[in-house]
Amino acid sequence: MHGTSLHRYPAAELLNKADEYVNSLDYDLARKFCQRALDMEPENTRALETLGFVELQSGDYEQARCVFFAHSSNSSRM
Repeated sequence: MHGTSLHRYPAAELLNKADEYVNSLDYDLARKFCQRALDMEPENTRALETLGFVELQSGDYEQARCVFFAHSSNSSRM
């Protein structure tokens, strides 16, 4: 999957790959896969939660707060 066009993969597959990178502590690649999934599905709960976790683990607490805030705003509209 790496090095190919990520847009031809469904968001769920991209997030499975992001989870693999989270598990191997490669937060930069996990972030990229989450962002690609969010490009396709901007309100994808799993992508937002995973991205927020990645930002926390990377030490970017402000960015994590923004991601989780966006997630909670999306959830309150449902």
